[in-house]
Amino acid sequence: MAHGTPDWGLTAGTVTTYQLSDLAELAARLGSIVTYDRRGEVLLLENFEDGLIRWASGLSGADAAVDLSSIHSRFGAFATRLVAGSDDECYAGISTLMAFPAVSALGLECSFSLEGEIEALLCEIEAGNGVEERRYRLQWDALNSRLQYQDVGWGLVTFASGVNLYADPLLFHTLKLVVRPDLGQYARLILNAGAFDLSGKGAPSFGPSTDVYLRAHIRLVGRAGYNDIVYVDDVILTHNEPV
Repeated sequence: MAHGTPDWGLTAGTVTTYQLSDLAELAARLGSIVTYDRRGEVLLLENFEDGLIRWASGLSGADAAVDLSSIHSRFGAFATRLVAGSDDECYAGISTLMAFPAVSALGLECSFSLEGEIEALLCEIEAGNGVEERRYRLQWDALNSRLQYQDVGWGLVTFASGVNLYADPLLFHTLKLVVRPDLGQYARLILNAGAFDLSGKGAPSFGPSTDVYLRAHIRLVGRAGYNDIVYVDDVILTHNEPV
């Protein structure tokens, strides 16, 4: 990027400033949480600074909890703390609903930090377009260090192995799942510096339905006998993703 701007530009050349033509970069510099992957058009920005009023909680097991934490966050003062139950199905999760926009590629991004070992972390997009409902599930199987997607037969298919994420509540990892509701397929996943092509992989369908909605879901699955903890922050839903 050239230093300053041309004399015939909107502003004269300067010593301390640079010309900035990328609006996504401008938004990031002004404090947007959209800093990891800036593709797509934003439907939802959630940094939990206003609490959990837009989110529903799902819990299973003894001492399971979903609450607001001021101890660790990616940006800002708060993040959501998920505490998995120590028995039963051993999970804690959050989900939100919104109106389904025009059919286009959708993205779900979230950042999370690990206080210690966990069994798995799931991120899901459910979409009802008035004709059918489909679930697009991405799972990081922490115990087996692998990434999986849920296929048309509701099975979990491994597409990456040796995926180990460092556990420290100060370190937030970021993932983004992009899907194609127009085709009923996954598109891609990015996790930290890794990129994975999921194009052509089909997602399971609930069958015919007239329901129209978009749902995002993030769930921690803990280990039996423990109350595993994950902090979730900066959840972003997008549409019109390039594919």
